[in-house]
Amino acid sequence: LAAPHPQPGFGAGAGADGGLVDSEDGLPPPVLYVDVNVAPGKPPERIVLREGQSINEVAAAFAAEHMLTPVMAQRLHGLLKEVLSRQEEHYQQQQEQQQQQAW
Repeated sequence: LAAPHPQPGFGAGAGADGGLVDSEDGLPPPVLYVDVNVAPGKPPERIVLREGQSINEVAAAFAAEHMLTPVMAQRLHGLLKEVLSRQEEHYQQQQEQQQQQAW
């Protein structure tokens, strides 16, 4: 399990529009896309964290689907928390910059 790679252009808050449903698939809008290398020589698997989902449920479902060991599942959970935290910080910085520019 390699470190996840968040997709550029998607951050915490992307699609945070009051809980509207994505019209294409009827699901809540994505908050974060993360590509995870599960096995060497295989393409990465994508985790999509959607508005209203918790990191716990998404990490647990991914770990079960890919039969990760408990240690790897815990590592994935920690990495997802870290990525989401960084995305939230980035989003907040962008909001602050936009507010400053509006003045």
